[in-house]
Amino acid sequence: MPHQQPTEAPDLTFLQRALEKFETVDKAESTQRDNQLKDYKFSIGEQWDDADKGLRAGRPMLVNNRTGQYIRQTTNQARQSRPAIQINPVDSGSDPETAEILQGLIRHIETDSDADTAYSTASDWQVRSGVGYVRVVPEYIDETGENDNQKLCIKAIRNRFTVFDDPAAVDPSGADRNIAFIVEDLEDEEYQRRYPDSEMASTLRMFESVGAAPAGWYRKGHVRVAEVFVRELTRTTLKREPPAIDRVVEKAVVKWAVINGVEILEGNDDKSDGRVLPIPFIPLARAVGDVYDLDGVVDFRGITREAKDPQKLANYMDSATAEMIALAPKAPYVGAEGQFEGHPEWDTANSKNWSKLEYKPTVDGVAGMLPPPQRQAVEPPIQAMAIVGQRAENNLRAVIGFVDVQEQERRAEQSGKAILARQRQGELSNSHYLDNLGRMIRHVGRILVAWVPHIYDAPRVMRILGNDDQAKTVMIHAGNPPDPSQPLPPGVDKIYDLSMGKYDVTISVGQAFQTKRQEAFDAIGQIIQAAPQMLQIFGDLYFENMDVPAARQMGERLKMMLPPQLQDEQQGQPPIPPQVQQQMQQLMQQHELLT
Repeated sequence: MPHQQPTEAPDLTFLQRALEKFETVDKAESTQRDNQLKDYKFSIGEQWDDADKGLRAGRPMLVNNRTGQYIRQTTNQARQSRPAIQINPVDSGSDPETAEILQGLIRHIETDSDADTAYSTASDWQVRSGVGYVRVVPEYIDETGENDNQKLCIKAIRNRFTVFDDPAAVDPSGADRNIAFIVEDLEDEEYQRRYPDSEMASTLRMFESVGAAPAGWYRKGHVRVAEVFVRELTRTTLKREPPAIDRVVEKAVVKWAVINGVEILEGNDDKSDGRVLPIPFIPLARAVGDVYDLDGVVDFRGITREAKDPQKLANYMDSATAEMIALAPKAPYVGAEGQFEGHPEWDTANSKNWSKLEYKPTVDGVAGMLPPPQRQAVEPPIQAMAIVGQRAENNLRAVIGFVDVQEQERRAEQSGKAILARQRQGELSNSHYLDNLGRMIRHVGRILVAWVPHIYDAPRVMRILGNDDQAKTVMIHAGNPPDPSQPLPPGVDKIYDLSMGKYDVTISVGQAFQTKRQEAFDAIGQIIQAAPQMLQIFGDLYFENMDVPAARQMGERLKMMLPPQLQDEQQGQPPIPPQVQQQMQQLMQQHELLT
């Protein structure tokens, strides 16, 4: 039997280590957080800094936020091509059927916790400022306390700046992070409501009075509360009998607690250490944008950083044009001395529309009768400014990789494939955002796969979702099988043990299932229209992909009319005769040529 040598306990307490780590993380991230905050504010329209506002006081300062539109193009692309979690068995203890059940359970968790909103929020932060987050948390199914069963939920991080992440983590998803904090500033009243046994607020007031309060953890009327996650790698030597060589293995232990600067609010019962989570990862995943390594310091940037200068130029040109147009009717009137005397209406000639303007005729000894007062000619260089403004627009598109679909339609490209190809060409410039979003969702799947056996350990009947969003009821357990003498619930024919075997997580990136179903419906419809006899072969598939009430029932009835060799594909009979397969292939080739 291999012998495990325990590691020595650290000298510092969990709270002391957490506070030291927070100070280190805060200092390491401060510059990057400041830049990302400026990027985010710029992306939502705060695009004139204080220096420019001082120079242009009382003058137009327009903001036509083109950057926001370009950001939405990238984020909406991510919405349409939502990466989907797929579970695959990797060892002899796992099987494809259980992997399918586990995948369906994860899809149910995503639907039940509105994971799409969490993913979209992370994507928005990712594109705007450079990084966005989601988290996985366990929650009780019944908040009344009558049911102790828990469920896993995927939660959005609404404010990226509440997360203080490990600056040493290099994996785009953050899978290799060893420390993370999620902070929240609570008002005194709310803090006392949540933690009635804590004396933190009064203690910090006392510390503050003598100038000894932990930096940042208390400000007048507010207490900072932070969830802290610590991932510790313990090295264990496995002793083996000669001639075998001793083996050193690493095991990750994740601890969680809630702290406030002077005490642990939640954690172990004795409040001396963090609570151990039964997973090897900190349950936090991130999506990053552009990644730059500057002298060992990793910098995350979004679209906004590169768009600032051309967007500022566009704003300046728009403001200058508006100013020129506004000033043109207010050009001063020029007249000889004395021509305006006795006619005060000239003082408001630039602000009122007078029906007539009288003036005092003036005679010059040399030139004779002088002409009436004339408006000073102000001809704004509108054309030149328009050229500069268009250049700023083009620069903005170039640095962002924006594709103007309307501009494409105005071109001579009449082919749908040509337009689609140009769209995809434009999408390539920002495809790394979607790739990194997929890495985040994949890490979410890895966290769920590791956590599911510990949350869904007791036998229970669960609702899962297939790839076609159809619900199915199954019975699951994880190491605690149900009583074999008890009958299975109605509709359940098998019990799945989720604790057996190992499973890998992959990501499929593409269109959403509804979009794919619509494309399948259109393609099958065109084939049936070209060859009506094919309705007898796959007419049931045509109705199943139709998005109308009772479509599935119509498909089931049509399936009963199919030839016998096509009615039961699960019994090993060939689904389609070879001659029919050849005919279908020819029709598909014709369809591709037509489209």
